[in-house]
Amino acid sequence: MSRSPYDGPTSRQKHSHHGYRTSSSPITATKISMARSKSHADSQPSFFIEDRKGDMQILSYGTLNRNSIPRYRAAGRGRLLGLDAKYRITSRTETSLRVEDAESDSTRKSRKETLLAKLRDDDPAVTIIHHELSTRSDLEQDFLALETDRRPKRRRLETDPLRVAAGATESEESESDVDEAPVAEDPFESFKQNPIHQRHLELSKATEERPEAASTWLAMIEFQKDLLDNTIGKSPSPRDLSERKIALYEQALLHVKAQDDRHTLIIGLMREGRTVWDIDKQASRWKAFLGDGASFDLWKLYVDFVQTNSIKFSVEDCLQTHINWLKTFRVPRSGTTDRQRDSNCVFILIRLTLLLWQAGFTERAAGTWQALLEWNCFQPRPQPQHLQSTDSMSRFRDFWDSEVARIGEEGSKGWVTDTAFELDPITDRAFHIENMDVQQWFAAETELEKTSSLPARFLDEVGEDDSYRIVLFSEIQDLLFRPSSKSGLGLLVDGFLLFAGLPPVTSLDDSRTWKGDPFICNQSPSGPTTAELVEKGGHEIGICVQYQEVSFTVKQHTCQTPQNLGYRSGRLLDSSPEFLRRVIGQLADLAYEGQLPAGIMEYAVAFDAGIDLKVAKKQAKSFLKDKGDSLTLYDAYAFLEAQLGNFESAQKVWSTALSMRTSLTGDGHMHAFYMWRNWAYLHMCRGQFAQARTLLSMMTTQGFELARFKAESLNIQASSPAVQLKVEQHIKRQIDIAGLKGEHVSLRAMVDLLAYHRYLGNGLRLEVALDTYQACLKPYTGVSKSQSALIEGIHEQQARFIHAHAVIFRREFRPRVVSAILAPSARTFPDNLALLILNSHFSQKAGAMDRLRQVDSVARSQQDANTTGSVVPCMFDVLVELNRPAYSGSTDHSIRSAFKRATRVGSPGHGSVEMWKAFVLWETSLILRHDGSNRSSTGSHGLVSKEDLATLASQAREALYASLRACPWSKELCMLAFAHPTLRNALGDGALKQVYQTMVDRGMRLRVDISCVLQ
Repeated sequence: MSRSPYDGPTSRQKHSHHGYRTSSSPITATKISMARSKSHADSQPSFFIEDRKGDMQILSYGTLNRNSIPRYRAAGRGRLLGLDAKYRITSRTETSLRVEDAESDSTRKSRKETLLAKLRDDDPAVTIIHHELSTRSDLEQDFLALETDRRPKRRRLETDPLRVAAGATESEESESDVDEAPVAEDPFESFKQNPIHQRHLELSKATEERPEAASTWLAMIEFQKDLLDNTIGKSPSPRDLSERKIALYEQALLHVKAQDDRHTLIIGLMREGRTVWDIDKQASRWKAFLGDGASFDLWKLYVDFVQTNSIKFSVEDCLQTHINWLKTFRVPRSGTTDRQRDSNCVFILIRLTLLLWQAGFTERAAGTWQALLEWNCFQPRPQPQHLQSTDSMSRFRDFWDSEVARIGEEGSKGWVTDTAFELDPITDRAFHIENMDVQQWFAAETELEKTSSLPARFLDEVGEDDSYRIVLFSEIQDLLFRPSSKSGLGLLVDGFLLFAGLPPVTSLDDSRTWKGDPFICNQSPSGPTTAELVEKGGHEIGICVQYQEVSFTVKQHTCQTPQNLGYRSGRLLDSSPEFLRRVIGQLADLAYEGQLPAGIMEYAVAFDAGIDLKVAKKQAKSFLKDKGDSLTLYDAYAFLEAQLGNFESAQKVWSTALSMRTSLTGDGHMHAFYMWRNWAYLHMCRGQFAQARTLLSMMTTQGFELARFKAESLNIQASSPAVQLKVEQHIKRQIDIAGLKGEHVSLRAMVDLLAYHRYLGNGLRLEVALDTYQACLKPYTGVSKSQSALIEGIHEQQARFIHAHAVIFRREFRPRVVSAILAPSARTFPDNLALLILNSHFSQKAGAMDRLRQVDSVARSQQDANTTGSVVPCMFDVLVELNRPAYSGSTDHSIRSAFKRATRVGSPGHGSVEMWKAFVLWETSLILRHDGSNRSSTGSHGLVSKEDLATLASQAREALYASLRACPWSKELCMLAFAHPTLRNALGDGALKQVYQTMVDRGMRLRVDISCVLQ
């Protein structure tokens, strides 16, 4: 028999914690009759209810029918929800409840007339400590914010009318106690006044009023995390948040029609979808979205999906996708400048050639860059006006097929000359695969990768079955392109250097951004980084000089010493440094003709300095003979002399260059400020602050005499205030001129000089130098860092000077003050690794070692919404955990957790080969460490059980398999399974054969094929 919502309680409802719903009338004294319920109960039962009007609110809000919802509900202590607070339940019978107006009833005492009205609440104040820090400002405080509040009264909503009636029959005195409790705030009113709810209503209204505007939808989508936090009282799960965002993205795409806005929404949709959807669904959505008018960023996200799709990955298919990407953006497009076109094409070429290199096709990758540099840098000039591009391509085909020495090879003169240099034929070592085991195969494959990574020729004696050793013109023809902008050639050279594993030569914003791309970055969190120099107090950290950055990178990759820890990255710099040295040397020769920036010559000297300082010195002298007016070369030469221990010779080089600075024309004299800064800085590193102060006081003189400088340096007293003011005004005037001309590179050196000058003239007080840096940043307040790298450079130089003052100069400083200055810089530029490392270093000095983990976790969660795609923050998180001392909380579990956070799906580190390689090798090192401790221990104390060793082996296997799923194109990660005996034993022969077969199935390049042996 059907029951009405107004029926009386059943036996189960009487004993339930939830009361049944009753209906009441708002009159002063009435009875809530249940006769209607009884009439319904006595009526003939029916399975259908006739409702000719219906309730439209059901479709709008998805609620119950209005007839099924009672008008009033008992709320406990005699109150009713839906009526004013003055109405109370005074008595009950079996069939009704009696409701009265308590204020109009004279028989009831008013609250003001009770004896308890003036009693003071003696409840002690309770100190509330927040268990969760929800804002970044809380994390930056040196204390916990405490709040005092009165203990709240307990109120319980009663819905059982039996308990309500029992409470209503209490004595009048006890009712007065109940009335003493303050009336609770209306929940609906507090819900409406909630700022989160108000913001949600504003965004919802904006999407309804302007559904075609993508900005309103994006704001609504970004607000979902705060909305869910407020709704459920805690951080939502990533899947729930992604699903809600996906629904909003799809709803937005139904209304937004502008092409650029749709591309932005599609990018956000696919980024959220990769954490929720399976591979097939992602592929189907990409097929629907990727059309002829797709933007560059949309194509980039699609290529990332294809390259990381381990289920259906094939090197050939992935390569063809990259080629289609290049063809799409190589042709001019409406709305795209020549500068942007060149940047897009160079970026695609870096990704494409790194795919070939990391999949084992090293000859084609190196040959592609040889062809690009020959095609653009060594083209015969001048060309006839009637010469068409097809004729030029035909001539270049003839040059390539002639197999004369190409760029980077011994005796190469370039395409520009007709001189043919005959190369001696090379012979690849042959290996017999009969009875070859896996370990022998790994040794043979590694040797051939090291000795046969560059393209061969038809006359060379190579394997007959190896068709990839010779790069045909048809294999590189589709990859050729010619820059059309002024900075296009510099971008192309930067692309080649990044492919080789070196820093870029120019200071262009595009090149700096490419360094942090997870598919391009070759920096390993476990390898030698800036963190080691910071801990050791190396003077290279004090200033940012390209010479030192290049020479340090080359030295760490080419010099194998016991101190050279970390793992090799497997780039062109590691396998063929001499080839790379010849390429850079030939490019430096083009700087004489003005085709490339003069900094390439300094770059060549720095590269040689990383291998052999004496060879670099000869190279610098030869460059200066032909380019004697280059101050950058003089500066590099002086650094060489200082590195060799000849500081006096270095001073002569600097003085010679500064004495002729006034005769230089154009912008060449602007580099003189670099020389003033570098010379003064090296004096301060040697503790010669008086000499540095004297040197800077001579900046305003027309010429420079070394003898006069040495004589004035003997004077201990500081320069006169007039001289100091004159020098300061001179530097400020040059800063203004450089700012107007857009010389941001030179302007950074001028800001350093102004800070040095004030620092030396005010008793080496750190706060004076910091005030100078902050004053120089004020004019650029509000300027986006994407528009200029100047602001980031000044922040970085400020951090470097703090390190020089505290560590190199060994002067006093306040760690907490320094940490408070560096923290905003690190938050503003989260992709600057030097800033992050220096901020972490001084945070530890300030005693925040135990709190760093919590602060970093909050920073990561806040950066997830606005990620830049750079792998630097992920790498820094792992780097901090690897270098964290054990007494501050570092354990194997915390390091493993840091690696997993950095390599999770959706994180930039998920597609980084270097990140996964460091993870696998770290897991392998744990097995080796614990196994070695067992062998060295004499007793049972400190021994690791076999179960624990088996667990470590299982974790190492899982890390390896996860890396192969995340980076299916990387042959280097597959080779890790065969490289280390510890990992080979953990995998076993069966798993090793599966890894080998995986390389074959994915189409990777194997120089020695043992498939028949393994079968």
